[in-house]
Amino acid sequence: MAQELSAALVERLSAEASRRGISVDDLIRSWLNGLTDSVRDVRDMYALTDANSDLIARFNRDLQYTYVNPSSVQMLAKPVEDILGRTFYDMSMSRELADHLTTELSIPFETGREHWCTYELQGRKRVYTYEVQMIPVFNSDAVVETVLTVSRDISPRRQAEAAVRESERRYRGIVEGQIDLVCLYRPDTTVVFVNDSYCEYFNKTREEIIGHSFLDLTDPSELSRIMRRLEEVLRDPTPKTEEYPLTDASGTVRWISWVDHGIVDDNGNVSMVQAIGRDITHMKRIEEQLEIERERYEHLFNENPLPIWVYDLATLEYLAVNDAAVNSYGYSRDEFLHMKVLDIRPEEDAQRLIEFLQTKPTVGNKVVLGTWRHRRKNGDLFEAEVTGRDIIFNGRRARLIMALDITERRALEAERLYTQSLEIELQKEREVTLLKERFTSMVTHEFRTPLSIIVSTIDILKNYFHKLTKENMARKLDIVTSEANRMTALLDDVLLLGRATAGRLRVNPESLDLVEVVQGLVENLRLTDQQQHVFEVVAICENALIISDRRLLEQILINLLTNAVKYSPIGTTITAEICPAEDHVTVKVRDEGRGIPEADQPRIFEAFHRADNATGIEGSGLGLAIVKESVVVLGGDIKCKSRIGEGTTFTINLPAQAPQN
Repeated sequence: MAQELSAALVERLSAEASRRGISVDDLIRSWLNGLTDSVRDVRDMYALTDANSDLIARFNRDLQYTYVNPSSVQMLAKPVEDILGRTFYDMSMSRELADHLTTELSIPFETGREHWCTYELQGRKRVYTYEVQMIPVFNSDAVVETVLTVSRDISPRRQAEAAVRESERRYRGIVEGQIDLVCLYRPDTTVVFVNDSYCEYFNKTREEIIGHSFLDLTDPSELSRIMRRLEEVLRDPTPKTEEYPLTDASGTVRWISWVDHGIVDDNGNVSMVQAIGRDITHMKRIEEQLEIERERYEHLFNENPLPIWVYDLATLEYLAVNDAAVNSYGYSRDEFLHMKVLDIRPEEDAQRLIEFLQTKPTVGNKVVLGTWRHRRKNGDLFEAEVTGRDIIFNGRRARLIMALDITERRALEAERLYTQSLEIELQKEREVTLLKERFTSMVTHEFRTPLSIIVSTIDILKNYFHKLTKENMARKLDIVTSEANRMTALLDDVLLLGRATAGRLRVNPESLDLVEVVQGLVENLRLTDQQQHVFEVVAICENALIISDRRLLEQILINLLTNAVKYSPIGTTITAEICPAEDHVTVKVRDEGRGIPEADQPRIFEAFHRADNATGIEGSGLGLAIVKESVVVLGGDIKCKSRIGEGTTFTINLPAQAPQN
């Protein structure tokens, strides 16, 4: 068999050498050289594939691996010997992926054409997306013998594409959600994109705007300015802002603030211009109104009859003055604007003003400044009442000041005070005169009656002495004694009130039980009242120890209790209540009498004053005045609460220890 093969090989070599016109040795030598080159090419090819980061593999018609480069080995995470001769189903991949790759790999074997597909492969740390190029390799009979696959990781590209799509989505979302007008156009003014707001403003669809020049939508009068602006953007793509009017779909002219910036290509040339327009019509109207207000306030500032100025809070320099300030202080406006607020003050007031301003005497932005001495250019000093308000003036923190010359007002105030003092003195004189008249009237009335009784009684005793019995003479003498005692008591009240009013009433403190004092006085009054009224003493505790003047204390309580008896109907109850506390004692004397009219209540503690409903009841009008002065001397206070027909309550608060003289 070997001999037959050798003979056949020699025959074929001889025939081929004869066909080429060379010797058999030369033919063999040529074949060996070609074989060496082929081996070298194969070796170089494998070196390239081994160093390639792409996944390179070769499959036979049974779809088995016949070659894998190191990158494929690393991705499949198996030794080479466990890969070669195996199919996709033998690899560590899902059934779905193995089915997909098997189907895709069968296509170039069947069609004999190059085929592309993609697949995802779970790696150790992340999912890889591969794009696969499948290249059929033919044998000498033009039959696909193997398929070479080159898988390239396109995950970064996919991520970049996703990022671009997301960026575009966000951009469109932001742009479409804008109330501003957004437009993208080419340098030739052809529109390539507009947002919904842009369409709504002109009441046109995108199809009616895109592909046309935006100049068709602008006012012809603004055309030259818009073109100049476009030329600027093409020269310098940085954002530029300009405002101009634009007519909307309703025919209303509105002010739009446009921000244009160029989008440059890789060569640095502006390929697109993005324009964003914001409706500032309302702002323009506000600016116009503010300008009107500024002019109005400027007029009020300049025409105000009072001196007004504005100064810088940091430097104290004048920033503005009105005509009244110029006329009042004698400095020209130019002189003022080269001065500081310290320059119109006396030197001795300058430091005090600086210290005062450093304390920032403000309430909100209202400044409390008070009265200061100011100096005119001629040196005259005058008092000025200064008020102000913190403001922003031309971008600087400043203070608006209004100064009022109060020299004349001071003089009028002094004159008013003098007149008022005279009126007060005159009123005091009137009150003293009235008091004297009332005192004279009272003394005349109160003394005349007992004196008349005493005189007539003595006259009877003198003329009819021998005719009177001893009993009649005793009654007559009792009358004289009673009326004399009445006059003495009245004189004592007048003297006591006089001493109290003059501050000469002395306090002789001693330790007292106020409950015992009140009970004793009520018991004596109960005996003299002959059971016409009901008396109650209500004590919160068994005793109420205080240090006070017994004589004054009894004088106060006797007056209040006897008044309660005089002004209360027979059978009603008179109550004395004692409420001790930590540092004081409260005593209340309450009756169920006729009450005090509301109009008389503010004057019940005035000397000689008697209420309108006290007519027919004996009294001098001194009792409550003496009570009030005595309570004050003891360091306490007294209040009255009364209603007509319901009775009266006097409440006295006395300190636990009366003050010393």
